[in-house]
Amino acid sequence: MLKQCYWPLLKITRELGMAIGLEANASSLEMIRDMDPSFIEYLKESIELGQIEFIGSGYVQIIGPLIPADVNRANLHIGNKVYADLLGTRPRIALVNEQAYSPGLVPLYLEAGYDCIIMDWAGPFSHNNTWSSDWQYQPQKVLGTDGSSIDMLWNHSISFQRFQKYVYGEMSLDEHLEYLSGHLSTDARAFNLYGSDVEVFDYRPKRYAHEQPQDRHEWERIKKLFVILQNDPRYEFVTPSDVFATIPHGEQLLSLESPDDPIPVKKQTKYNITRWAVSGRDDIWSNTVCWRAYEQLDKNLEITDDQWRNVCLKWRSDYRTHITQSRWNVFCRDMSRQFGEETEPKKIETKGKRPFSMVDGVAETSGVFTLVRNGHILSISAGQSEVELNLRRGLTIRSYKVPQFSDEMIYGTYPLGYYTDINWVADYYSGHLVAEVAGRHKVSDLDIMDSLYDVEHTETTLTLRARIETNFGDIDKVLTIHADKPKLDLSYHVGWSDIPTSNLRMGHVTLNPELFERGSLYYETHNGGKSSEVHGLSDADVNFGRAVSFLTSAHSCLGMTEGTLEIGDDNLAVVLSTDKTVAALVGMVQCMSVEDSYFCRASLSAREFDDTSRDDGPFLDIAGRNQFTCSIEVKQK
Repeated sequence: MLKQCYWPLLKITRELGMAIGLEANASSLEMIRDMDPSFIEYLKESIELGQIEFIGSGYVQIIGPLIPADVNRANLHIGNKVYADLLGTRPRIALVNEQAYSPGLVPLYLEAGYDCIIMDWAGPFSHNNTWSSDWQYQPQKVLGTDGSSIDMLWNHSISFQRFQKYVYGEMSLDEHLEYLSGHLSTDARAFNLYGSDVEVFDYRPKRYAHEQPQDRHEWERIKKLFVILQNDPRYEFVTPSDVFATIPHGEQLLSLESPDDPIPVKKQTKYNITRWAVSGRDDIWSNTVCWRAYEQLDKNLEITDDQWRNVCLKWRSDYRTHITQSRWNVFCRDMSRQFGEETEPKKIETKGKRPFSMVDGVAETSGVFTLVRNGHILSISAGQSEVELNLRRGLTIRSYKVPQFSDEMIYGTYPLGYYTDINWVADYYSGHLVAEVAGRHKVSDLDIMDSLYDVEHTETTLTLRARIETNFGDIDKVLTIHADKPKLDLSYHVGWSDIPTSNLRMGHVTLNPELFERGSLYYETHNGGKSSEVHGLSDADVNFGRAVSFLTSAHSCLGMTEGTLEIGDDNLAVVLSTDKTVAALVGMVQCMSVEDSYFCRASLSAREFDDTSRDDGPFLDIAGRNQFTCSIEVKQK
């Protein structure tokens, strides 16, 4: 790869006397140093000559909005130390890894000493219809979660995809030049010609079935384009820092995120944040064991750089999408060696237990809890809350009330006919699990249970256990209601021997639209930063879980890197939380206008599918794949 990809770029820029920006993560530079120290020396010379401005990104390429803030901070800190050691310089501009951005990352970049970030234009622009298209040619400032701001330059995914097509011979030189000329103006503008990988030229690792054949002439085509642009007085190659000296700075303070796109990512919508979170090459397992590795660090002692390096390396983005089988095998072996014995599932033991049964209309007490059955509805008085469960629909939550907060249901089930719009004529439950399998009927826990096993209680909790049969195998479900707080817990063991290509969502909370005021409706979570991110839902239609295509099951998700997703209004909120070390679930939000009302739901996802999905993971009944847990708690503002 060095000989075929990296050396040609440095030699062409030296030969042509060009000025460009070049990004690499620090661990890649370490590997290059070990393979060919002369490359590092040549790169240092190019930096000193002003032909290369080095752009940073951290020690490894990790997806910041899915990673704990402490790991993001360590990744940037260690990266800067390696840059200084190998290159004798610390970069002031950072390329956002995979262009996966959240405002919570801004304070971390500033803390690490960066003055500017590079982020893709197309995604944020498509979700902000008040923006002027002229802003894409100017340096801008973006707003972080804590009120801080950082300078920003635009990358252009359309431009770099067209560049690749030209280099691969799929587009003529004249076609690409015509495209570039469309961005010219009488005013000075900055436009990023190419802002993606270098190792895609004259190198094919055979990770993709659709890879273009390798013809060894791609750098010749690149050089030809560079020469033409150099000789055209309308164009000038400059470094990213030079843009600030030549182009007027935008006067706007921008928020790149939006309620329907809280984590913008490069390229088309099919390339969204779920591909590194719950899709890919067994993302749910790999992310769960990474969370376990992070939690094993002793936060009470000073954590060494070597320990942080180890955690960062486990979270590398390329382990989560397209990866060669040999590298994947090494990763699996290393992680299973560390966590293999800790992953035995806790299944519901049913042998010798009698099904739970009650006489209709007769109250039974278990400690401070009172239970009354009326047909398939089980009503429970539980100290601070009143809960109705549907025994014919897998122990779903028909109604959850907190009388001290409101006499009305806070969340629960809305039956077919609640909405009269034909597009919304369905039953909308809470507290259920559902898998949508490509080309097949949904699989869920919304069924009559074979048995509801003995109810257990402590002084403050009531626990119900159920087993639901599905076409793929049994689902063991545990629901725990708290008496001392308005909270219930859900946990699942999905006893499926095989999980096909599907999404897998659970912990659904369907809000009462007659109780929550749409004008102040919001959701709040953490996406990789120390501060939470808040998005208003008063006039935004949001649906992360809608399919992009038959190949991509979702538009977006939330990192929930502090383990919580809060949704509510100025008076009440529901907090959906999960333990990432059990399963690294991510958040989903849907809020849509319906007739003169709205539909609003939060949920968790353990699995989505896209072009990176693989069903051949070696682990079935361990670490995040089959065990899931969450809690739902109501709080008053």
